Amino acid sequence: MLLPSEATYELTVLDDDESSEDWLRNGTYTKGEGYGYDILGDLESGAVGWTDWNIVLDQDGGPNHVGNYCDAAVVADVKSAEMTLNYHPQYYYIGHFSKFLKEGAMRVKSTVDGVEEMTSDCVWPYGKCDGTTIHTTAFSSADGGMTVVVMNC
Repeated sequence: MLLPSEATYELTVLDDDESSEDWLRNGTYTKGEGYGYDILGDLESGAVGWTDWNIVLDQDGGPNHVGNYCDAAVVADVKSAEMTLNYHPQYYYIGHFSKFLKEGAMRVKSTVDGVEEMTSDCVWPYGKCDGTTIHTTAFSSADGGMTVVVMNC
């Protein structure tokens, strides 16, 4: 059984286009897209699930004992008077999978016509999504239903 764990984006690796205040409130869309792409690829490679490293971190990307501060699906602004929770795009991408893929569902082969299968030669930058095609994963549920997740980068 394969269960990927500890997925995250270190804040030192990716530069955000947003100011720090905008990043805190909104996150960065490409990081959510990167999570979606990672989840799809892991499921298509036989993973039985997917877990995030930290679902909630503070406004600085911590706490962290080694100093590699990270982004998270939810960022808590504990320094503000309101102590707000900010939902970043990764939260919604994770939710899209967890809402539709049910326990006990079995992955079935899915293909996109006119597209070659993914190879292990990743040529796009860290945290980015291969925008040359759409990506899919499909599951059959015990009740006979079918779920297909499609992502267009």
